[in-house]
Amino acid sequence: MKKLYLNMSVLAPVVAALCIFIGSAVLHVQEMQRMDSALSEQDRLLHVRSELQQARRVLLEDGSSVAAASSHLRALADLYAGDTTSREHVEIMLQGTEMPEAAARHLDALVSSAAETEARNVESLQQVRATLWQRVWLLGGLGCVAMAYTSFMLLMALLERNRLNDRLKFESTHDSLTSLPNRRFFTQWAERALAQASRERTQLALLYIDLDGFRHVNDEQGREMGDRLLRVAAQRFRERVRESDVLARVGDDEYVILTSLSNDSASVTPLADRLIASLAEPLLPQFGSRYPVGASIGIAVYPSDGMKVDALIHAAEEAMREAKAAGGNRHHFSSPSALV
Repeated sequence: MKKLYLNMSVLAPVVAALCIFIGSAVLHVQEMQRMDSALSEQDRLLHVRSELQQARRVLLEDGSSVAAASSHLRALADLYAGDTTSREHVEIMLQGTEMPEAAARHLDALVSSAAETEARNVESLQQVRATLWQRVWLLGGLGCVAMAYTSFMLLMALLERNRLNDRLKFESTHDSLTSLPNRRFFTQWAERALAQASRERTQLALLYIDLDGFRHVNDEQGREMGDRLLRVAAQRFRERVRESDVLARVGDDEYVILTSLSNDSASVTPLADRLIASLAEPLLPQFGSRYPVGASIGIAVYPSDGMKVDALIHAAEEAMREAKAAGGNRHHFSSPSALV
């Protein structure tokens, strides 16, 4: 549905602009036809004015008879084919029943009528040209707006798709509650870390943490309060580990940490102590000390406790169970040899 919305948000303005463009194009064609008609009329009126001037010159300036101006009058009759009133004036003059002075009155009437018609035609032609320019600007502006809007929506759709891909990628490798890496991400990262440690002949420690007292909170206060406790615990653990360490959530109230050892196995002990101490303050201050929460931590060392990630996790988990069986809120190594 969201994808359909994005497509419609992109296509809707394009379709609307296309409809307006087609409608404007149709009107544009009609206006062009009006312009062609106005230009043709303007050309006819120019011929009318020319023939009227020639006929007037022959009749009045040269003092010739109507017969001498007959060629111009016949041309006027053809030009006035669609104008009954003006054609009647020309027909009267062609009959030759009036003197040149009388014919001149008909010419004056025709000249006056032609001038008014030409003025109206020029005004109509100017209006058509102005309308055409307005439509050109409208179409150009509409095209630019549609292009800009479409480009903007395509950019937004692209950014949204990238954000969605990033979120899906993040959700596939991280825990949605605490935003910590999940078991899948931790396993992949740990496999690469173990391969590097094998090449460099260094040691790694895997800490498996289980919260003491969590289920008591979850059972009495509900899942929402339990989730809040898990987020606070994750934040406190995150503040105690180094940037090079990887902290992940692998179960409801279970976390794992993979860290490098500076010298011997015992060098991981301060980290375990810091993690346990981080839970000394109540995770849910509103309940005071009613729900004390501790941490049972099992520690497995690479390569003495396992050469594979699964083997190290299993060894550390067993050590965590031993720490919990001993009363909890403490750490325990997977094997006594790990302390050597």
